[in-house]
Formats: sequence, structure tokens, C-alpha cells
Amino acid sequence: MKKGLINPKLSVLHGRFVTVKGICMVSLMLVILHKWTVFIQHLMNILSVVNL
Repeated sequence: MKKGLINPKLSVLHGRFVTVKGICMVSLMLVILHKWTVFIQHLMNILSVVNL
């Protein structure tokens, strides 16, 4: 408790860092998901071409 009272700026910085980290993680997940869907679409196209 005392540390929190002594360093309120540090806790604020830590909170901000955590939120930034969370945002980065979410954006990374979205990018990976998008790439994965694109990859699957390409794979399906290749498979359909092979089937023909």
C-alpha cells in the first residue's frame, strides 16, 4: 500500500503499459486471424483448381 502512495506515477505508468500491451496483443491476434483466413481462401482456391 505504501509503495502505491509513494509512487502513484509508477502505478499509472504500469497501468498504461498494460493497456498498451493488451491493445498490441489484440491487434496482433486480429492480424494473424486475417492472414489465416486469407491463407485458407488461397488454399481453397488451389484445391478447387486441383479438383478441376
